Amino acid sequence: MKTTTTSSGRVPRLLSLFRRELELCNVRPGENIAIYTEGGEAAEYAEAWATAAVALGATPFHLDLPAQAPSTGSDIGGSPDGHGLAKNPAAVAALKAADMVIDLAFLLHSAEQEEITAAGTRMLICVEPVDTLERLFPTVALRDEAKASYEMLKNAKTMRMSSAGGTEISYEFGDYTASCQYGIADEPGRWDHFASALVGHLPSRGKAEGVVVLQPGDMLFPFRRYVNDPVTMTVKDGFITSFEGGSDARFLRDFYESYADPGAYQVSHVNWGLNPNARWDAIALGTGGIGMDCRSIRGGVLFSTGPNLHHGGDNATKCHVDIPMRNHSLWVDDQLIVDNGRVVHDALAQA
Repeated sequence: MKTTTTSSGRVPRLLSLFRRELELCNVRPGENIAIYTEGGEAAEYAEAWATAAVALGATPFHLDLPAQAPSTGSDIGGSPDGHGLAKNPAAVAALKAADMVIDLAFLLHSAEQEEITAAGTRMLICVEPVDTLERLFPTVALRDEAKASYEMLKNAKTMRMSSAGGTEISYEFGDYTASCQYGIADEPGRWDHFASALVGHLPSRGKAEGVVVLQPGDMLFPFRRYVNDPVTMTVKDGFITSFEGGSDARFLRDFYESYADPGAYQVSHVNWGLNPNARWDAIALGTGGIGMDCRSIRGGVLFSTGPNLHHGGDNATKCHVDIPMRNHSLWVDDQLIVDNGRVVHDALAQA
């Protein structure tokens, strides 16, 4: 997945950016920083991360494994066949021994990622273009808000989302773990994504019920395109059971069917975004990357289906669909958090 192309003129920007990020990640002199790539991709990023680590007194090493066959489906998602790491236990052991891993190959939803962080190693994914990293660069305020949101969500029993367009869906929690991303891997065993700012949870198996109605202008990932016409997805017992609408409904129906995997239809994480600097039009402007603007935009919500390994689940389907949506309202245990696309809860609202 080639996402981090840059030109040599951007190297000073990268060095400054990555050094600031490593400082936020509490990198200390003497720490071992592993930089992981596949197939020689993101070489400029790898060099800049290593140089930034050395500037802070850390000891970097670069591990590059052969490129894997391209996915037949989404740009992110579980992979039962495993990444290159799955076939190389010595490489996994080396990454587990590091204090921090910079993941430039996107190991999210892999068993290897979970094994590495379980060993206490910090892990930070970095696959966004430099312009996006600068715009969405994490702040202490965003970190604190994400943590406060997580504290609210981790013991929550229910969540509900609705919209004037027709979304009415409820979730029950308890089986899996909540999560928050604030773009900083600053604690032992912490995974994060540079640069993201969102909070999420995963419904207990079979405990999502209702309808999700997509409106024109909502976003479809991994396709990186906006919805053209309304789509109504019915959710029963935690799984999508139907797609109704026009061309986009047919498109989604065909895509899910192509996997021939019941796990593709299972509801995964549900999120709301926190970053006021994120842009909904980023994809239209050709920013590249995997679309963290739409996923992290403040007051946006995200409906997801597919793999749930990252939340402690057991669904490793290769089909992962993320659908950021605007103009929704969201309640956690009957507390209004997002009101028609605006974060309003007193403990969280900062914009």
